[in-house]
Amino acid sequence: MAVTFRVGPVLVDPASVRMPHPSEIIGNWSWVHRSSPVVWQDDKITPADDRARFAGNGLEAHEGWLKFAGGVGKGNR
Repeated sequence: MAVTFRVGPVLVDPASVRMPHPSEIIGNWSWVHRSSPVVWQDDKITPADDRARFAGNGLEAHEGWLKFAGGVGKGNR
């Protein structure tokens, strides 16, 4: 089972999506968005930190969903 949370618009580097996500819940987090009007894309999220980074090709504004899938609960940590 997977749960999604609508997010956007956010500025992302198209080559590597980097954003914070809840660290208290252990599981698989990904960024789901439309790469074209008929195609959904599911990208792995690179964890954010306190360093500023600027994309070589520029940032793009995207709307999408933060998706959580995987174990929930203390037994799965």
